[in-house]
Amino acid sequence: MSMQENGGCRGNHNFYITVLDGAGNPLNGVTVEIFWDGANPTIKAISGSKGPGKIDQPVQPGDFRLRVTNDAGAGRAVSSERSRLMRTGNWPQSEWDELKNAGYPINDPSFYCWGHYSWDVEIRRTW
Repeated sequence: MSMQENGGCRGNHNFYITVLDGAGNPLNGVTVEIFWDGANPTIKAISGSKGPGKIDQPVQPGDFRLRVTNDAGAGRAVSSERSRLMRTGNWPQSEWDELKNAGYPINDPSFYCWGHYSWDVEIRRTW
C-alpha cells in the first residue's frame, strides 16, 4: 500500500484483505490466519467482517504471512499456501526499493515510518 493510501508515517499498520471466488465475487466466511513467525499469537480473521469479502485487521509492527485455513461455504476442507513475507515494522535496507515504489522517500532520513506500513491483499479462490 502506498504511503499516501496509508496516511503517511503516522498512518496505519493493517492488513486490508479482500477474499474472492474464482469469478471475482466477494466471499464471506473465509478464515484467514495472519501469523508472525516466532512472535505474537496467530490472528484469525473472517472475511465479511468489514463488508462483502473484506477483512480490516490491525496488527503490531512485525513480519507477517497469511494463509487461508477454512472456508465455511466451500462444503469441504480448504487451505492455501503461505503468502510472501509482509512487513509492518522494520524493513532491511536491501528491501527499500519496495518502499520507494510505494512512494516512501527513501533518500530522506526522516522517511522511515517504523511500524506504520499496511498491506492491501487479495485472496482469490482458484476453483
